[in-house]
Amino acid sequence: MDLFKDAPTYVIDTCSIIDLRVWYPPEMAGDVWEVLGRLLDNGVVASVEEVLEELKVQEDRVLEWAMRHRGAFLPIDVDLQRETKRILEAYPQLIDPKRRKSSADPFVIAAAQLYGATVVTEEKPSRPPARPKIPNVCQGLELECIRIVELFRREGYRFVLASETVDSDGRDDIG
Repeated sequence: MDLFKDAPTYVIDTCSIIDLRVWYPPEMAGDVWEVLGRLLDNGVVASVEEVLEELKVQEDRVLEWAMRHRGAFLPIDVDLQRETKRILEAYPQLIDPKRRKSSADPFVIAAAQLYGATVVTEEKPSRPPARPKIPNVCQGLELECIRIVELFRREGYRFVLASETVDSDGRDDIG
């Protein structure tokens, strides 16, 4: 896995990107999206192709943004597949076999494990006997797991709301 010159510090899950869209809509908080895009392009943050697949189902505008940063989404190569298999052997309930669509969760965790990175997700831990969530698996693997706001904090970003006009269509581009 040598896509990045240096290993990414963070591997981000789909729900963090989706929730960011809800909390900080691009038309109101374009700086947030520009910063995240820069962190992806600079290799500080990475994700996996399965996250792009999940975005295709849920978010058209955010998918467009993600495609502009396509290089930060790791392909599902042999190393990542092996690590994902190892994680699923230890945590088989991480994915729901009854769901028709794929789950990026084990791939996100596997990428973080391979790179020694921190997982970024908005998921909350589940309580047994419920299916484990990303934070449960990260805890079991001794992987750090944080929310996206913490990622921005650690990277030294602070966002300030300001009054500004937007395009006549009410939309602002996201970086």
